[in-house]
Amino acid sequence: MSSRVQWVIVVLALSSLLQIKHAVAEQKTPLSAAIVITGDNATLQALQFYGEPRLHDLITRVPNAHQMYWRSARLCTPELQNKLELKRKALIVQLNLLAGIYQRNDKPALSQQAQLLKQQIQQWPLLATIQHGIEPDNLLGTPRDNWRLNPRYSHYSLVISDAPEGTHDVGLSHEMSEGERFEVDQSGKVTPITSENAWQLMLQPGSHVFTGFARSQLPAGFSDINHRAVELLRYWQPGKALKQPSSPCQA
Repeated sequence: MSSRVQWVIVVLALSSLLQIKHAVAEQKTPLSAAIVITGDNATLQALQFYGEPRLHDLITRVPNAHQMYWRSARLCTPELQNKLELKRKALIVQLNLLAGIYQRNDKPALSQQAQLLKQQIQQWPLLATIQHGIEPDNLLGTPRDNWRLNPRYSHYSLVISDAPEGTHDVGLSHEMSEGERFEVDQSGKVTPITSENAWQLMLQPGSHVFTGFARSQLPAGFSDINHRAVELLRYWQPGKALKQPSSPCQA
């Protein structure tokens, strides 16, 4: 047997051993999760999984699953929540800078609007999520949606809320501002609201209507500030009002 063939055999053997070692480690290392149900059926349930759990394995542990409003479901991890909070902090810094520019340019009303928007965004109940809403009945029939819970995340929180009622205005006062407006529905879809489509737009229950600055009011370097606010708004936790804290996204 040539030395090259022997080398290939050794490499394949080592690779197999590493795969077995990794599989054994996953079997021994539990993956933690929690089910958080808010509203009338408030529940908090801590869970542990071994092996290679998938989304359906978590869904089957939800009590009274058939009664849940699954469009409100959010699946959060602390790592994703930390990234979302960093985006919030970056936007708050940008709004502080914008308020200062307006103040130096003798535009106190706009400076005040920037400060008010900053204060409001600090109080938004944001909850990061891997996906917006879940359709439990389709998971087993659609392997692509029944994805594996990855052990690289330290913890998963499945948060489910009651069905929403009505819509909610956030951002700047629409009566006081001629700024850009957007609808953000519970699925995370963003729809610009314009004079052309406003009359035919059917706002969905649970949607948030955001009013930002007019484009003409934004100085160079700040043209994306409305869109950055709307991107955060996609992660408003269903069932939460302004100033209410979002559900904890950790064990």
